[in-house]
Amino acid sequence: MTIASDLPPGRHKVKVTLTSETLDKREILFERNRADFDSKPEKYQGHTWYASSLMLIGDLE
Repeated sequence: MTIASDLPPGRHKVKVTLTSETLDKREILFERNRADFDSKPEKYQGHTWYASSLMLIGDLE
């Protein structure tokens, strides 16, 4: 997912809000991975979100 890749130069604020709803992980997996979900549901029990691939240019405030 790309967010705000074509903004003009300058300061911008980003706010990320996480939902309080529990995701249906089986539903969001690729179909080819659903058999793994069905055979090892404990592997998918955690609900941790990781932001990744962030590129910051300048100072972080």
